[in-house]
Amino acid sequence: MSLSIENKGHGREETRTYSFYDIRNIALDEKWVHCGIKSLIKVDRDRLIVNSNKRSIETSYYICNRDCNEIHPHKYAKAIRGHWTIEMSNYIRDVLFSEDNIRCSNRNQAKGMAILITTVVNLIQRNKPKNIKAQREKFLSDIRKMASLFVI
Repeated sequence: MSLSIENKGHGREETRTYSFYDIRNIALDEKWVHCGIKSLIKVDRDRLIVNSNKRSIETSYYICNRDCNEIHPHKYAKAIRGHWTIEMSNYIRDVLFSEDNIRCSNRNQAKGMAILITTVVNLIQRNKPKNIKAQREKFLSDIRKMASLFVI
């Protein structure tokens, strides 16, 4: 079973092809036998950057503990696509805000810093900047610009 989805936007044309495989009869390493792995989902992404005519092709694999006949292809495609939203958020937090390098002496400080970073990231994303790193740099040079985001 397979499903292809085409998207255009943000200067890109992308086709994602999802293929679903029953892997219940494949011999697994002993450490994986009790996990209940039943299906493999292969995602082929063919992406064209329109203005540069640059093409990239990549393949990702996902495992699932549902039978192939229980999988609703569009639902799983949406879940896999949504996964990248989380990854992008983690990238912003880890790379642009160096969250992993922040050291706190207690849990309350760590929670407070996480809340502060989440708030700033959400405020920046609310404005849908083309370049989040450039937006962060702008805020570092002028705190009033960042404070203006707090106005609803």
